Order: sequence, then C-alpha cells, then structure tokens
Amino acid sequence: MVKTREASETTEIRAAAGAGLRHPLSALEKVYQKLYPQHHLQCTFAGAGELCHWIQEGSGHDVIILPEAGGHLDNLESSGFLDAVSRRQLLRDHLVLLLNRELPGGGRVGLEWLTAPEVKTVAIGKPGMAPLGDYTVESLQNLGLWEKIAGKIMYDEINGHVPAYVEENRAQAGIAFGSCAAAYPDVPVAADLPQSSYHKVYFDIALLNRGKNTVGGEHFWRFLQSGEAREVFAACGLTWCAVTAGSL
Repeated sequence: MVKTREASETTEIRAAAGAGLRHPLSALEKVYQKLYPQHHLQCTFAGAGELCHWIQEGSGHDVIILPEAGGHLDNLESSGFLDAVSRRQLLRDHLVLLLNRELPGGGRVGLEWLTAPEVKTVAIGKPGMAPLGDYTVESLQNLGLWEKIAGKIMYDEINGHVPAYVEENRAQAGIAFGSCAAAYPDVPVAADLPQSSYHKVYFDIALLNRGKNTVGGEHFWRFLQSGEAREVFAACGLTWCAVTAGSL
C-alpha cells in the first residue's frame, strides 16, 4: 500500500497521459479507486504535444506520464511546469507491426508486408505530436523502409488509434506500441520492430508544479511506482523500470 500524506476528505486528482496508455491506465484507475476511494482520479488522454499545450495553458493537472521522445517533458521541465526532482523512468514499451486479418498470406512475413502491393495504407502516429510517430519514423528510416512506403502513410490524427484503424480496415497495416496493441486482441501482431532500429521507449512520470491537488498528486505518483501498479502494467505488456519511490 502507498504511504504518504493523506487528504482528510475526498479530493480530485488529475493525471495527464499519452493516448497510447489509455488501456493500462484505465485498468490501473479501477485498482486505485478500489484501494483509495477517498481520491477521485481523473485521467486525460491525448497526444503529447496537445497535453503539454493544455498544461501550459493552465489545465491544473497534477501528474503527467509521457514517453521521453519528442522532448515534450524536457520542454515542460525547462519552462518550470514540471517538477524535475519527481521525474522518474517508469515503464518501457516497444513497437509492433499490426496487420489486418483479411490480408492474404502471399509468403510474406513481418516487415516485408509493408512494401507489399496488398498494403495500400500504413497507419502510424504523427511525428512531432505523438512520440509513437517519432519512434516509428526513426525505426523505418534506420531499416531503409521509410522512402519505400512514405506514399502509403496515414497519420493517426486522434492519437492512440492506430490499432483501431487496422481493425476497421481503414489501414491494412499499422505500427503501434505493444501495450496499445494488447487492447485489440482481434488485430494480429505480425512482428516486433527491431529494437536496435529506434531509441528505447521509456515512459516517464512526474509531478506538475501548477497542479490543483499537490497532496493527491503525490499520492498517485507514489502509487504508480508501487507493487500494485506493477502487476497491472505487466498484465498490459509493459516492462517495469521504476524503483521504490524516494523522498521528494
């Protein structure tokens, strides 16, 4: 159980998280609310760029969880919105290739599918707005595939919806975080992208300096690094990185 300062009455905690974390954090929210009913947790999911813009405009979020790529957390830290002392590497994820079930076999496997004529559209995150897009473009460029498939690319404008695009046949293939793909069991994972082709995908957590609930925010920040949270994240395909939360 998490030990920290407790509010004496029901309080609202506002967490901001990348859209790709919707599945694991929704599962985690249920566990947290059961253990700590005195705290009402409200999670906001969106692209990293959009979330950071809201925070800078005074959204009042208490905690943030985002991938390191794209420099969004660094920008919040340098501009004074993020508490640097509280920043921790929490989770590690990876990139996977998704294929629509209706694609014929054709003898192709894995990443070879991206250049196949049957694949007309490949859904990916939007670089600059979603770290998923930054990691994906980096990987495809290093694999020598970007120029070959650039004309097939469809950007996920909603963020976190690449698997849905493949499931709905709006795209024949897509590249997503493994944890995001785990929420779509009917969308086959054809391959893991070679992890040597992109920087390691780390999700960091931190407290925000202009949050509306400092005590509640710290409580949830600690819970994210607890054994209870670790079990939920592992069930959603995320690798644990955090150590026991230290003093702030």
